[in-house]
Amino acid sequence: MTTAGQAPPPQPLPTSVRLPSEFRVWEFIGLAWDIVKPHWLVLAGIFFIQVAMGAVPYIGGCVQLIIGGAIMVGIWRALLGMIGGRKPDVGMMFQGFDRFGDAFLAGLISGILIGLGFVCLVVPGIILAIMWMFTYPVIAETGLGFWEAMRESSRLTEGYRWRLFLLALACGLIAILGVLVFCLGLFVALPVNFTALALAYRFLQSKKGQSAAAPATT
Repeated sequence: MTTAGQAPPPQPLPTSVRLPSEFRVWEFIGLAWDIVKPHWLVLAGIFFIQVAMGAVPYIGGCVQLIIGGAIMVGIWRALLGMIGGRKPDVGMMFQGFDRFGDAFLAGLISGILIGLGFVCLVVPGIILAIMWMFTYPVIAETGLGFWEAMRESSRLTEGYRWRLFLLALACGLIAILGVLVFCLGLFVALPVNFTALALAYRFLQSKKGQSAAAPATT
């Protein structure tokens, strides 16, 4: 039994993958590639649709602002399910609309605050982005509201933010290499990057314990 303000005890995580014992950036990425390979075409399709939605002239930005959060919740559910042994499909990216309100508010509030952080000498924006990088997966699999999900992401990342920053840099390098492969490589690089982040998320949960909130229905 936990007391108020105390992190919940570690619980068995829904993963069929053996997580690394330590936080190693390239180990996460290598493991992510092994997981993505059997499903690369489906995952590439998911991220192509997600990027294309935001690239529609005139309305793409509005579409992303309004439904982008719910789409990301669906994508995170697909990725976390894949790590748990579930085969992904394109339809999964549209299964996050049961958390539409919290996903929208999380994206809006965190986007504004992170943007203000970048205006204030860049570094505060980077710190906030790392703190809240797991807000969507928390929303995806718990009943937490948007602010509680942001706090849970902050709790999970505490003590690992420098290593998460290095992971984000490595993911950026992979994305650049994907763009260089006739741009189409980006849609393979993005699934690898997000799967590496999903593995890091599961790793942090295994070290710090999951949220005490009941899992959301997926």
